[in-house]
Amino acid sequence: MPSSTMPAMAFAPTAFTMPFHASPLVFVTPPGTCAADEREWRRLQSSVYDAVAGGLRVVQVRDKQAPLKDLLASARRLRSDVPFLLVNTGEMDESKLTELAQWVDGVHFPEHVLATKCDDRLCKTLNSLGRDLTFGVSLHSVESAHRAASYRFDYVQVGTMFPTSSHPEKTQVEGVDLMRRIRDIVGTDETLVGIGGINATNAGQVLKAGADAVAVIGAIAESPDPRKAVETLLELLRGTCG
Repeated sequence: MPSSTMPAMAFAPTAFTMPFHASPLVFVTPPGTCAADEREWRRLQSSVYDAVAGGLRVVQVRDKQAPLKDLLASARRLRSDVPFLLVNTGEMDESKLTELAQWVDGVHFPEHVLATKCDDRLCKTLNSLGRDLTFGVSLHSVESAHRAASYRFDYVQVGTMFPTSSHPEKTQVEGVDLMRRIRDIVGTDETLVGIGGINATNAGQVLKAGADAVAVIGAIAESPDPRKAVETLLELLRGTCG
């Protein structure tokens, strides 16, 4: 968090693609991010600041209960601290996403956009804003992977790899086998990100199954030392990639 003892990093939206070659790690903000009180927000900002100092490059602002305006407000608060900033939203209104592009580097769509009757609208959004924003989508099945292949996404996020507190209702998860199956479908050109219960003890399994990067929540948000947590994860991930 920028404060009197933390000089602002002053990052801004870029035209670059996802920097997974340098840092194969995404931090997804915990549930309730947009509704957090000021004390919780300062703690989150401090965690993000320390994580970036440890080598984190990508943050995805996610709060499934929040409207786009609150997601945008959260993104604006984190913008200067984060090299590559994503917002998770199902919004496809082109004018609203154009406004969002002033503050973020990309938009991450939930899986349901692939299952609704919005094919033409989704195609138009990706084609119109693809030069200004990176676009990703969540997948939880092989069927969704086939549907996603019809669009021009820059990356896909595959879950759920392991049991996770962010989805306590899931008594059975898709597991790393889904990552293997989707990698077989999309080939080597598609960028895949694993998510769901990932930490330093199991992240290597996800990359070995075919992921290019992993996304975490608790491994950073709940760590007493986010910088060290990121350094440990990146050392492990780079060792697996190598």
